[in-house]
Amino acid sequence: FAPESFFVPNVFTPNGDGLNDRFALTFLGASKIEVTIFNRWGEKVYYNPNQTNSLNAADGWDGTDHGKDAPQDTYVYQANVTYFNGVVKNKSGTITLIR
Repeated sequence: FAPESFFVPNVFTPNGDGLNDRFALTFLGASKIEVTIFNRWGEKVYYNPNQTNSLNAADGWDGTDHGKDAPQDTYVYQANVTYFNGVVKNKSGTITLIR
């Protein structure tokens, strides 16, 4: 059994310069990734039930909350990852938004 391989950045900078503007993640062998992001008070600021599995995902979190720029802060992400073999794993951690 091969070890799990994934990449989740810990910082992103949604400033419109075309570099690192969205929070996206990559899981080798994943067929579906459901992503939820919460602020420090546990309020949901982002949800995507089927985020593209790519660091260049155009549908990753753009650093907004209800259409307004979310403040520079640390946020919690939860990812429910479904792999091609049907196994589902949950991953969570923090992401820092820098403006």
